[in-house]
Amino acid sequence: MDGLPLALELAAARAKVLSLPELADALAAGRFDLLAGGPRAARSQHRTIRASVEWSYQLLEPEERGLLRALAVVAGGCDLSAVAALCPPPSTSVVALDLVDRLLAKSCLVAERQPTGTRYRILETIRQYAAERLAAHLDEWTIANARHAAHYLRLAEELNSRLRGAELPQVLGRMTAEHDNLRAAITWLTSEGADGMAALRLARALWRYCCLRGHYAEGRRWLRAALRLGQDAGSGAEPELMAAALDGAAALAHRACDYGEATALGQRALELYRGLRDRRGTALALTTLGSIAREQADYPRAIRLHSEALALFRRVDDGLGVGHSLQLLGFDSWLSGDLKTASGWSQRALRTLTAIGDRERIAHTLLDRGAEAFYLDDDGAARHLHAARRLFTELGVKQGLAWADDLLALVDLRRGDLLTALDRLTSSLRLHHQVGDRWRQASVLESLARVAASLGAARACGDLLGMAGAIRTAIGAPAPACERELLTQTTDWLRDAAGPTAGGWAGPPSLPVVARHVAELARLLGGR
Repeated sequence: MDGLPLALELAAARAKVLSLPELADALAAGRFDLLAGGPRAARSQHRTIRASVEWSYQLLEPEERGLLRALAVVAGGCDLSAVAALCPPPSTSVVALDLVDRLLAKSCLVAERQPTGTRYRILETIRQYAAERLAAHLDEWTIANARHAAHYLRLAEELNSRLRGAELPQVLGRMTAEHDNLRAAITWLTSEGADGMAALRLARALWRYCCLRGHYAEGRRWLRAALRLGQDAGSGAEPELMAAALDGAAALAHRACDYGEATALGQRALELYRGLRDRRGTALALTTLGSIAREQADYPRAIRLHSEALALFRRVDDGLGVGHSLQLLGFDSWLSGDLKTASGWSQRALRTLTAIGDRERIAHTLLDRGAEAFYLDDDGAARHLHAARRLFTELGVKQGLAWADDLLALVDLRRGDLLTALDRLTSSLRLHHQVGDRWRQASVLESLARVAASLGAARACGDLLGMAGAIRTAIGAPAPACERELLTQTTDWLRDAAGPTAGGWAGPPSLPVVARHVAELARLLGGR
């Protein structure tokens, strides 16, 4: 109710006949119809919330009413630059600030101090009323949405250009604060606005942000809609723009373990970039295709493609691209089991990335160093992994956090600290599930099966291995080479404990079943 006294009073009156959950549902469905029935003796503006808001609205100056209607298209709040973009031209920040000040004084807006700056939010009751007034005038509604989308397209492209290096944490925070508005903008561009080029530009500017924040499914939807609209536009789509959007779509499909679609999209991007003689773009497409090959355990292809990308990044003097390629070559190598080669690549990557200051890639490289140390039986594994985890926590990169917990759990298992390992694996599985990374979910389930085997829990071990196997079959990706020794040990234990015909989980994975097994394992360990 935004703290509005009349709204609270009218809602409280309805609580006589509705439970609070029912009242909440009814308010969400239509607050103006529900919040009526004030005292007959009261003034008209005190009998219904609609009449009250209408009375307040009519007291505003025409330019104040116009801005209030335009702000109805804002999702969740905005900063002063967005307000200025929604004002009729020629508008300036000073004009926008004056109007905001007046609307704040009349209790139509709320100012909120946030780490990314001051943001302004229209009260929800007033926003719904303003949206009704805006929708009644099609031209004005179209102009407001178009201005909103144009502003957030400009902002997304500017932020995406800085989404690397030392600025990464601040830029990620700003994009996260604007997530709802970015969603609203691309929804408009791919539906009512039907602007294929603008939609492609915005989707291209957002895919890396979606990767970093774990919004794989949403980013894929945006790019699919934008690509479809852009392709419908025919030859109007710029080849470089189409190539970049295809590469972004391939990267997100890869993160979601849809390797068939990822490969098809990545190959189309590569062909376009090569046709344009765009060396950096070609290197980016090779990077994506190499990462797909790595998860399918085709390590020679992954290393070849990432080596080609490294050479191209060097030719165009892209330091971050060089550092990223070095890191990926280390990643490919330790997953394949070639640990000494991996260590060499990772050390070079860490030197390069530290000089640049890209904390996200530094975190990934520390993760690689920790994995290499673990598989080499080096005591430094935990130190590297904890350092990586701290960086991923600061950046809010869920996928990196999940990886760090996954690998730290292996260190705990080796030390015999099964309860800590169980906690870390549970956290890792939850995060991998949230972002939709089935490849790593399978590995975590296999590690959980290892905990079950250590405790003699054959049923849990069989179910967890069965679920992991179902995922691997569904996505077409075997266990990474470096993990197969421990997996074989677990499988052999289960066969010895339950016999050669031991059954396991049949069908798709079930998180409730996993949760029950984890709870049982915790009880066996004397934990919570």
